[in-house]
Formats: sequence, C-alpha cells, structure tokens
Amino acid sequence: MVDYNTLRLCRQVGDALVLALSGEDLALEAVEPAPSASRLLVTVVSRDPRAAFERLAALHARLRADVATAIRRRRVPQLAFRVRMDGR
Repeated sequence: MVDYNTLRLCRQVGDALVLALSGEDLALEAVEPAPSASRLLVTVVSRDPRAAFERLAALHARLRADVATAIRRRRVPQLAFRVRMDGR
C-alpha cells in the first residue's frame, strides 16, 4: 500500500511535469511509485511514441531539474518514462 507522503510526492511531481511539458506534443497521464518514492514511473500519452521517447530523453535533465525545484527535497527521485499511444 502506498502511503500518503508518497502519493503527495507523486502529485507534486505530476504538477511540475505538466508545466514542464506544456508546449510539447505530450500529455501527462500518471505518476506512480516504481517501486518506491525514490523512483517514479511517469506515463505520458503521445500520437508518436518513438518521437516521444526521443523527446523525453532530450528533456530528461531539464525535467528532473524542474521537479527538484518544485518538490524541495534532499534527494530528487529518478524518473522512468512510459509512453502510451494516443487512441484518437
């Protein structure tokens, strides 16, 4: 079972990533612990998954820095990405 603090961290990271990904062709779907708060699984939706992975790889350091600024923790969680194809 996931505790309250981990859920709160996931929400904070999600909020930071929504801002950081605005303007990109990516939509944040979920942020969840994988397996704990030290590593978070970020699910995004895109029409082109291959391009999305390439773009996320290019943005990874900036996204993590944006998360670090938003959450104010001693250790910033690692971010792992999963891209789901947009069904529209």
